[in-house]
Amino acid sequence: MSLRHTILVMLESKEGTGYQLAKRFSGQYGYFWHASHQQIYQELSKLADLGWVEFSVEEQQGQLDKKIYKITEPGVNALKDWVRQPGPAHKVKDGFLVKLSAAHVVDANDLLEELYRYRREFQAELISFAEIDQQFQQLKGEKKKRYQFDYLVLKRGIDVYKGWLEWSEEVEQALLELRDCQQD
Repeated sequence: MSLRHTILVMLESKEGTGYQLAKRFSGQYGYFWHASHQQIYQELSKLADLGWVEFSVEEQQGQLDKKIYKITEPGVNALKDWVRQPGPAHKVKDGFLVKLSAAHVVDANDLLEELYRYRREFQAELISFAEIDQQFQQLKGEKKKRYQFDYLVLKRGIDVYKGWLEWSEEVEQALLELRDCQQD
């Protein structure tokens, strides 16, 4: 998956500024992918050069002008082509899992700290996902049908984070036992 196509997907459903896209990105796709504001702005520039997006400029007093991006017909065609191409199966790339495999060579408290930090982050994300879920549940008719696949993506994120949090309890117990052994 590329950032380029993710931006096209977002613009296909709603135009927006680079800032708005970055905010939507972290909310909608943040559980499985991170992109900085800078990366999003760079990609928007490339997409504009390709003619896949265009923008209008909204002047603002006392601030930089706002560029509002929207997808073009060639952008929609590029998006369709990309969606039709089979992609590779997803593989987890998680540094914490590698660290956990080496838990026996470090102080267990170091990994417990990291585990607790992840737990706080995932719990906060679940709160924001619950808000988005509630907004979706309030949609009616065609609008609800239009966003049903975005909702399924959201549900996947919720399931991933809930599963991680459940798994983290077992990891915590093992790390606490390791810590007790290390202190003996």
